[in-house]
Amino acid sequence: MKQGIQKMLADQVGVSAPMINMILRGKARPSYDLAKKLSEVVEGTDVIVWLELDLGEIERAIERWNPSPEKAA
Repeated sequence: MKQGIQKMLADQVGVSAPMINMILRGKARPSYDLAKKLSEVVEGTDVIVWLELDLGEIERAIERWNPSPEKAA
C-alpha cells in the first residue's frame, strides 16, 4: 500500500503514519476509539473489522477508499 494513502488515513484519524502502517501489517491493534474512527473514515468497514484486524477486508476497503482533498483537510 502506498505511503501517501497511509499518511492521509493517519491525518484523518489523528495518529501517525507509522501507527497506521503497524495496524495494516497486523503488528498493532487499534483501541476501540481508533477502530471507530477508522471505520468512519474508510467507508464500508465496520469497527469489528478493525478490532479483529481482518487484514484482507481492510485492504479491500482501503483499495476502494477514495479520500477527497476536502476530507483530508
